[in-house]
Amino acid sequence: CQLIVLMNQTTYPFFMPELPDVEVFRREVAEDSVGEIVTSVSIGTPRMIKFISPKELSGRLNGEKITGTFRHGKNLFLKTKKNMFLRIHFGMTGNLEFETDSGELPKHTCLALHFKSGRRLIFVDPRKFGSVEFIDDFDDFLHKAHIGPDIETLSSDEFVTILHGKKGQLKPTLMDLLYIVTGK
Repeated sequence: CQLIVLMNQTTYPFFMPELPDVEVFRREVAEDSVGEIVTSVSIGTPRMIKFISPKELSGRLNGEKITGTFRHGKNLFLKTKKNMFLRIHFGMTGNLEFETDSGELPKHTCLALHFKSGRRLIFVDPRKFGSVEFIDDFDDFLHKAHIGPDIETLSSDEFVTILHGKKGQLKPTLMDLLYIVTGK
């Protein structure tokens, strides 16, 4: 199968268009925000913060150092010094901006992390389909959210097993994260 051969190349998975976008965000955050210390948090759209109050989210992030980033499926994770994670899901129109902290936040800001350096990382989502979540235990989160392995960690055999027995056109099946990321 030509798809399996292409999947083993070093290029990014082309069959899930959202993944390259999230990977670009991850790389930008890794370059611009890792090592930064959060001094305050601004929340522009409280309903996009999931499973934690905006006040508690701010309290948990204030003073934290961003120590790493990674992507799992279409989720971006910012790791903190205390080994906790801020999960960002971009929805259809989410975007990240890293800029000098100039006071006024852009229109459609969901969340802004203000850093000790005088810079800030802003999650902007005009259509409000994205979400932000604070996670204490990454593996527990994946289990409870029924999220399977990331597409990049699957072997060719695992990938074929997931697709085995699926009926219909190939492209819609590949685009369906229920089949690819969760393996269901």
